[in-house]
Amino acid sequence: MKLKYIFCKAEKRLPGGKTTAGGEKKLMRMHGSERGASLMETVTAMSILSFVGLAAIAGVFTSVKSNDMARTHIAAESLARSEIEYISRQPYVTAAIDYTLPTSPTYPTEWDTSAHAMPDGYTDYSIRVSSSGVYGESSIQKIAAVVSYMDDDVFTIETYRAQY
Repeated sequence: MKLKYIFCKAEKRLPGGKTTAGGEKKLMRMHGSERGASLMETVTAMSILSFVGLAAIAGVFTSVKSNDMARTHIAAESLARSEIEYISRQPYVTAAIDYTLPTSPTYPTEWDTSAHAMPDGYTDYSIRVSSSGVYGESSIQKIAAVVSYMDDDVFTIETYRAQY
């Protein structure tokens, strides 16, 4: 077994636990198995820090993605609810309703469409509205509004409308 010697500064211990810095040097022995300990400790510490750093970055990325998804969902819900509200203010028609915004929709002739358009700031969104009769009743309609963001359906709302 090879022995390695290193020099270190020695301190003198006084009664009561106090130490004095001595200027004398002391010869210490290191065994061969202790030689790479500091390198292994450094590699282990760097590995642990790397895993912690990657976990933190993944957490931030997930948070940002979740925030974007929530913002998209909230905007889609707002658009769908406003479109359902728009339809509920229009006169009841027995014909099926089927149109898509922001393209040129074809509305029933009885509707006031002068102030109806896709709101500003929703360039990547579209709203598809359709209606169908309920159980053969001409006085009740099921209306569905589907909001898409970048051609993916994000939010759907359905409601019923009755003729009074």
